[in-house]
Amino acid sequence: MSGARRKALRVALVTVLAVLAVTIALRLAADVVRRGDAAEALAWDRDDPRSLDALASEVFEGDPGSRDLATIAGIARGSLEDSPLRSGAVRILGQVAERTGDESRARALIGTAAERWLYDLDAQIWVINAYLRSGEIDAALRHVDETLRARPKIWDEVLPGLVPLAVSREGLPPLTALLATSPTWRTRFLEVLSAKAEPMQPLLLYSALANTSAPPTDAELAAFLQRLITEEEYRQAYLVWVKFLPRERMATLGNVNNGGFDYPVSGLPFDWLIDDSVVGARISVTGRSQEVANLALHVEFSGRRTPFRNVSQMLLLSPGRYALKVSGRADALDNERGLRWTISCADGKSLGATETLAGTTGWKDMRTEFEVPAEACVAQRLRLELDARIPIEEQISGEIWFDDISVSLLKAASAS
Repeated sequence: MSGARRKALRVALVTVLAVLAVTIALRLAADVVRRGDAAEALAWDRDDPRSLDALASEVFEGDPGSRDLATIAGIARGSLEDSPLRSGAVRILGQVAERTGDESRARALIGTAAERWLYDLDAQIWVINAYLRSGEIDAALRHVDETLRARPKIWDEVLPGLVPLAVSREGLPPLTALLATSPTWRTRFLEVLSAKAEPMQPLLLYSALANTSAPPTDAELAAFLQRLITEEEYRQAYLVWVKFLPRERMATLGNVNNGGFDYPVSGLPFDWLIDDSVVGARISVTGRSQEVANLALHVEFSGRRTPFRNVSQMLLLSPGRYALKVSGRADALDNERGLRWTISCADGKSLGATETLAGTTGWKDMRTEFEVPAEACVAQRLRLELDARIPIEEQISGEIWFDDISVSLLKAASAS
């Protein structure tokens, strides 16, 4: 990269962080409670934190009114005499020093407030800006981190300001290094990034994190994949999912993935999505009867009305004719119609379904054929659901198991 290009990127990065600091400052300004004349209030109660904040804002904004800086410094020193742990007073003394041109003393005092009192966000902002002025971007990001750790309530207002760093060549390395330490706000930021950036831009940061000691978790990856699916970028979503698969899973990829439930369920698209929030059903992956090592999907129903359709997987099948095969077993499954596996296009258009399973059975194989059309069906969804047409048919009790789920191509669609 040329020197001019590197300088331009650094200027852009500093600008982004400066905007972020302003965002934080504006958010904090909304929290300041002004009580008329801050100095007068402090004359009555030199330990009043709200008045100290208001007075600090007067100095910070360059509007001390009729009071000179020496008077303000005296008020701050008096507050410190009463309460040596008052960070706002230390910060005020630093701000006064800055206004009088003593940059060294300002840095020392406000730096002390920022180091000793992490919840003094005004001090943190001052330090962030000081680092930006000197081009110390890594240090500025560390103080952004401290600010976010101290005030979780401002995450959603501040985190969008970090998105430009995640998609820039200059900002990516320091941001990756910070996120690799797993700050408390990391997962939320990756969600914000996935929602705010262009659909494929988050891949830069996710890929960079994959090469650290703290690679993206399944929960963090889910936000990125869901954004791509929402944008109907199904093939891109699949490629991203494969990119982050454990090496041992690569050889097992198929039309249905993890069809034998041999690997932990990740909850990601193209693996099993299990929504266990439904009332009246308990979903688990467990051993097939006495075969503890041979795992299967198990659903136990408690006897309530349960509109069950809570296990699914997204597929990416080319146009053609396919066969869906499932092995299942029911134990005292009491329901009007039973459960079945359905296959549909991502937009909900039905393609086929297996027979239903109910009552008490041994392990049995079920099979159905279906056609994936050449148009408007890039992705499909395989789903286990209760075959209920009306609410009264949702009453269900008993247990059911499924295993060895597969989809095989019978005949590819002819080229047009």
